[in-house]
Amino acid sequence: MNDIEARAVRDKCISDIRKWTNHTKEGYQRAKKDLRYFDTLWKYLSSIIYSLEKKSETQELDEYEQDFIKMVKYVGPLYRIHLKYKCKDKNYGIKETEHYLSWTKNPKCTNIYWVHSGVKYLIITANATPEVFGINLVGLSDFLRKHEVECGGFLFGAPSLNTEEEVVFPLKMDFVTKLELKKL
Repeated sequence: MNDIEARAVRDKCISDIRKWTNHTKEGYQRAKKDLRYFDTLWKYLSSIIYSLEKKSETQELDEYEQDFIKMVKYVGPLYRIHLKYKCKDKNYGIKETEHYLSWTKNPKCTNIYWVHSGVKYLIITANATPEVFGINLVGLSDFLRKHEVECGGFLFGAPSLNTEEEVVFPLKMDFVTKLELKKL
């Protein structure tokens, strides 16, 4: 990744991730047009990872490139909480989508500020794979800080982002490993 590409990533991320992370987790869902808009960012970041992985097959990556893959690409278990679900419907009425959504890599995801005591909820467990991976927002924040990328005063590592350990990943039933009703 050269300096021009790095600046483009930075500029796109600063503006768009601010909008993404400032969205309420309670209340209304993101509109389809907003999800499509954000998908361009997540797909752009994914394309950089794919390009760097391809490059690594024939060339050695520099530290910056290695860190980008290591810190931003997420492979492993993911968790998503739904407060609105339908007990009698198949998959509790959860509909898959090609759009990226907010997930957490934190298995104790009920420590999130918007999950209140006494609330019944559905926890969706999925698995991000090396081929279909998530974008780790805390990892991206750490990458930008480590490499001293100027963020215009915006702190990606806001307390709620760090607590949630947010990863963006599509909700596809092929990757869902468990649906479980719980009460906090």
